[in-house]
Amino acid sequence: MNDQIHNIQNARIHIKELQKAIDSNMQKICLLESQIHGLLKIRQSSTIPIKGISKINFVPINQIQYFKANQSYTNVITEKHNIILATKSIREFETLLGDYFFFKINKSVLINTHKIHSFDKKSNQIIMNNNDSFEIARRRKCDFLNVIDNILK
Repeated sequence: MNDQIHNIQNARIHIKELQKAIDSNMQKICLLESQIHGLLKIRQSSTIPIKGISKINFVPINQIQYFKANQSYTNVITEKHNIILATKSIREFETLLGDYFFFKINKSVLINTHKIHSFDKKSNQIIMNNNDSFEIARRRKCDFLNVIDNILK
Protein backbone atom coordinates (compact mmCIF):
# COMPACT_ATOMS: atom_id res chain seq x y z
CA MET A 1 0.00 0.00 0.00
CA ASN A 2 2.84 2.41 0.83
CA ASP A 3 4.40 1.69 -2.56
CA GLN A 4 1.17 2.65 -4.31
CA ILE A 5 0.94 5.90 -2.32
CA HIS A 6 4.59 6.64 -3.07
CA ASN A 7 4.03 5.95 -6.80
CA ILE A 8 0.99 8.23 -6.84
CA GLN A 9 2.97 11.01 -5.12
CA ASN A 10 5.82 10.59 -7.63
CA ALA A 11 3.33 10.68 -10.50
CA ARG A 12 1.83 13.93 -9.15
CA ILE A 13 5.31 15.45 -8.86
CA HIS A 14 6.09 14.44 -12.45
CA ILE A 15 2.77 15.86 -13.65
CA LYS A 16 3.55 19.19 -11.93
CA GLU A 17 7.03 19.25 -13.50
CA LEU A 18 5.56 18.47 -16.92
CA GLN A 19 2.96 21.21 -16.48
CA LYS A 20 5.74 23.71 -15.61
CA ALA A 21 7.68 22.64 -18.71
CA ILE A 22 4.55 22.97 -20.86
CA ASP A 23 3.81 26.43 -19.44
CA SER A 24 7.40 27.52 -20.06
CA ASN A 25 7.31 26.24 -23.63
CA MET A 26 3.98 27.95 -24.25
CA GLN A 27 5.49 31.25 -23.12
CA LYS A 28 8.40 30.69 -25.52
CA ILE A 29 5.98 29.86 -28.34
CA CYS A 30 4.01 33.05 -27.67
CA LEU A 31 7.22 35.09 -27.74
CA LEU A 32 8.30 33.45 -31.00
CA GLU A 33 4.87 34.06 -32.52
CA SER A 34 5.08 37.75 -31.67
CA GLN A 35 8.59 37.93 -33.15
CA ILE A 36 7.38 36.17 -36.31
CA HIS A 37 4.45 38.60 -36.51
CA GLY A 38 6.93 41.49 -36.29
CA LEU A 39 9.11 39.95 -38.99
CA LEU A 40 6.11 39.49 -41.28
CA LYS A 41 5.15 43.13 -40.83
CA ILE A 42 8.67 44.19 -41.80
CA ARG A 43 8.72 41.84 -44.80
CA GLN A 44 5.43 43.21 -46.06
CA SER A 45 6.90 46.66 -46.05
CA SER A 46 10.11 47.97 -47.50
CA THR A 47 10.75 50.12 -44.44
CA ILE A 48 11.76 49.30 -40.92
CA PRO A 49 10.64 51.29 -37.89
CA ILE A 50 13.66 52.36 -35.86
CA LYS A 51 12.73 53.45 -32.36
CA GLY A 52 14.95 56.14 -30.96
CA ILE A 53 14.91 57.89 -27.64
CA SER A 54 12.54 60.66 -28.72
CA LYS A 55 10.99 59.46 -32.00
CA ILE A 56 10.45 56.55 -34.36
CA ASN A 57 12.07 56.77 -37.79
CA PHE A 58 10.73 54.76 -40.71
CA VAL A 59 13.76 53.95 -42.83
CA PRO A 60 13.70 52.15 -46.18
CA ILE A 61 15.67 48.94 -45.70
CA ASN A 62 17.51 49.41 -48.98
CA GLN A 63 18.89 52.76 -47.75
CA ILE A 64 20.61 51.30 -44.70
CA GLN A 65 24.38 50.97 -45.13
CA TYR A 66 25.12 49.32 -41.79
CA PHE A 67 24.41 49.09 -38.08
CA LYS A 68 27.12 49.78 -35.52
CA ALA A 69 26.85 48.82 -31.86
CA ASN A 70 26.94 51.74 -29.45
CA GLN A 71 26.96 50.20 -25.97
CA SER A 72 23.36 49.01 -25.40
CA TYR A 73 22.13 51.10 -28.35
CA THR A 74 22.80 50.86 -32.07
CA ASN A 75 23.76 53.50 -34.61
CA VAL A 76 21.97 53.04 -37.93
CA ILE A 77 23.93 54.58 -40.81
CA THR A 78 22.02 55.33 -44.00
CA GLU A 79 23.14 56.03 -47.57
CA LYS A 80 22.83 59.76 -46.95
CA HIS A 81 25.27 59.48 -44.01
CA ASN A 82 22.45 60.02 -41.52
CA ILE A 83 23.09 58.43 -38.15
CA ILE A 84 20.04 57.30 -36.22
CA LEU A 85 20.48 56.20 -32.62
CA ALA A 86 18.24 53.17 -32.07
CA THR A 87 17.20 51.74 -28.72
CA LYS A 88 17.50 48.14 -29.99
CA SER A 89 20.67 46.10 -29.72
CA ILE A 90 22.60 45.10 -32.80
CA ARG A 91 21.62 41.48 -32.09
CA GLU A 92 17.94 42.40 -32.41
CA PHE A 93 18.57 44.03 -35.79
CA GLU A 94 20.56 40.98 -36.88
CA THR A 95 17.56 38.78 -36.06
CA LEU A 96 15.08 41.07 -37.79
CA LEU A 97 17.09 41.62 -40.96
CA GLY A 98 18.94 38.35 -41.48
CA ASP A 99 16.78 37.55 -44.51
CA TYR A 100 17.52 40.93 -46.10
CA PHE A 101 21.17 40.26 -46.94
CA PHE A 102 22.48 41.82 -43.75
CA PHE A 103 25.54 40.13 -42.29
CA LYS A 104 27.29 40.64 -38.95
CA ILE A 105 30.98 40.93 -39.84
CA ASN A 106 32.24 41.34 -36.27
CA LYS A 107 30.78 41.79 -32.80
CA SER A 108 29.80 45.41 -33.38
CA VAL A 109 28.98 45.83 -37.10
CA LEU A 110 26.07 44.49 -39.17
CA ILE A 111 26.36 45.43 -42.84
CA ASN A 112 23.98 45.51 -45.78
CA THR A 113 25.77 43.21 -48.24
CA HIS A 114 24.11 45.04 -51.14
CA LYS A 115 26.00 48.20 -50.12
CA ILE A 116 29.51 46.74 -50.27
CA HIS A 117 31.83 48.54 -52.64
CA SER A 118 34.78 46.16 -52.33
CA PHE A 119 36.37 43.48 -50.19
CA ASP A 120 40.12 42.99 -49.83
CA LYS A 121 40.70 39.32 -49.01
CA LYS A 122 44.26 39.85 -47.80
CA SER A 123 43.51 42.58 -45.27
CA ASN A 124 39.94 41.39 -44.57
CA GLN A 125 38.74 44.96 -45.19
CA ILE A 126 35.24 45.69 -46.41
CA ILE A 127 34.65 49.08 -47.98
CA MET A 128 31.06 50.22 -48.13
CA ASN A 129 29.48 52.42 -50.83
CA ASN A 130 29.78 55.43 -48.52
CA ASN A 131 33.58 54.76 -48.16
CA ASP A 132 33.36 53.57 -44.55
CA SER A 133 35.57 50.54 -44.04
CA PHE A 134 35.54 47.67 -41.57
CA GLU A 135 37.67 44.67 -40.81
CA ILE A 136 35.84 41.39 -40.87
CA ALA A 137 36.53 39.04 -37.96
CA ARG A 138 38.67 36.05 -38.98
CA ARG A 139 36.10 33.59 -37.71
CA ARG A 140 33.37 35.29 -39.79
CA LYS A 141 35.32 35.47 -43.06
CA CYS A 142 34.39 32.01 -44.35
CA ASP A 143 30.67 32.55 -43.64
CA PHE A 144 30.89 35.99 -45.25
CA LEU A 145 32.44 34.58 -48.42
CA ASN A 146 29.67 31.95 -48.57
CA VAL A 147 27.02 34.68 -48.29
CA ILE A 148 28.70 36.67 -51.06
CA ASP A 149 28.92 33.57 -53.25
CA ASN A 150 25.17 32.99 -52.75
CA ILE A 151 24.42 36.58 -53.73
CA LEU A 152 26.51 36.23 -56.88
CA LYS A 153 24.67 33.07 -57.99
